[in-house]
Amino acid sequence: MLKFHRYILFLFICSLTSCDFITFANPVEETPVSGKYFSLNEDKIDLFLPAYYKEYSLKEYKSNILKIEDERSRNMELSRFNRLKYAKGNVYFLKDLSQTTDVSIKMMDYFPFTKSDSAKLLGLLSTNCDKDAYSLNKTCTKLKAGYSGNAKTRVFMAKYKIESQFETYYSTFYAITSNNKSFIITFRSYNDVDYNQYIEKIKVK
Repeated sequence: MLKFHRYILFLFICSLTSCDFITFANPVEETPVSGKYFSLNEDKIDLFLPAYYKEYSLKEYKSNILKIEDERSRNMELSRFNRLKYAKGNVYFLKDLSQTTDVSIKMMDYFPFTKSDSAKLLGLLSTNCDKDAYSLNKTCTKLKAGYSGNAKTRVFMAKYKIESQFETYYSTFYAITSNNKSFIITFRSYNDVDYNQYIEKIKVK
């Protein structure tokens, strides 16, 4: 369990450059929403997102990072990319066409975490978000967190607002285990969006 917490904490920190702990809707509940499926073929997962998203190969994603003009931002994004790429498990990247939202999906060893595990993880994530944001002259505010689980699928989510003098963005983190697979989805966006409706439609084969 400790290894699980450390691994997820590592992935969450990579995504960083008060509300109560709540339970949200069952992850398999059907909610009307428009979009399309993106197939993560190597891991047999279908991710549902708005149709205006595009999947990037590792080469394409890295190429876009190298085009970032600000050296500090470029180096931070490159470090995040390398950590996700070389850590155990496949990684996938998508962005919306307006380039305001970035999505990463990182596979990990199967771990059927519990609500108790999620509560402990939330504490670790919030503490580290505050610490890392402070080191970058930013603030981190937890907006929402939750756990939902049944015999087949378990989902933990945490959403944070990251602010600085120059920008505001949101980091939404999902840990999912289903059909003997576990993976992490991180949304980084300049827009405050509820992604639960898309998470509910994920197909894990």
